[in-house]
This record gives sequence, structure tokens and C-alpha cells, in this order.
Amino acid sequence: GSNRNRSPPSPPKPRIPSWLLRVARSVAFTSQDLLDTGRVEARVRALSEELHCLVCQNLALADAHSELAVDLLSEVRQLVLKGRSDTEVVEHLMARYGDFVRYKPAMNESMFVLWMGPVLLLSLSLVGLGRLLWRQRRRPGSGGVRLTRR
Repeated sequence: GSNRNRSPPSPPKPRIPSWLLRVARSVAFTSQDLLDTGRVEARVRALSEELHCLVCQNLALADAHSELAVDLLSEVRQLVLKGRSDTEVVEHLMARYGDFVRYKPAMNESMFVLWMGPVLLLSLSLVGLGRLLWRQRRRPGSGGVRLTRR
């Protein structure tokens, strides 16, 4: 009698070994971690192409291999890992190292003076030289070309 009310025994569920579950979880975490690391490195690379190596001759930070360049890249990476935006990273470095840290600095008053100063000095020098030569020619007995006949 009492066996009639019971349902037939269910087949045993396949049991996944716990070690296999741990391995699967670690692989899933690692692949996500690699994806995040790839994103961070892509941002660091893009930023390092916009930044100037402070001790290298006309090199972007991405192409520099000096000790300071390696330190700056590490600093950029740390700022990115802290969640700072690209703009915040560049502004942080500019506050610390000045406008020179940007590979292509924005034009502002100090950059204008830096770029236009030599042009202005050359122009003023040429004007001064021209005035000096003009006075030499006009002075009698100077040996220069006379503008009047005798």
C-alpha cells in the first residue's frame, strides 16, 4: 500500500564539481578584467599621444622612453584608473607641469608671446636697420649714395 502514493524516484542531477565552478568564475572575472584593462590602456595610449615628453626632443609621450616619460605614463594610468575623464587628466598634468605638457598646446596669451615674440623682434630689428641705412644715405659726406646732383 504505501508505495502507490509515492512518485517514481527522479534521476540524480548531474553534480558539477566545486573546483570546476571556481575555475569558471575566475576565468569569467579574468576576461572582464582583461576587457577593462584593454579599455584603460587604450585611453592611456590616446592620452599619451596628446601629451609631450618633458625631457625628450619633440616627442609625444607615447613615443618616448625616458624615465620621466615612464613615470608620466604611470601617472596617467593611475588617474584613468581613479575614474578621471580625459579632460581632467590633461588639466591635472597641465596644473602640475604647465602648458608645455600638451603636445599641441592651446593658443593663449603666453603661447602667443612665445610664438610671436621672435617675429616681432625680427620685424623691429629690420625696421631699425632700415631707418639706420636711410639716415646713412641722407647724411652728407657719409660716402653713401647721394640723392642730389652737385
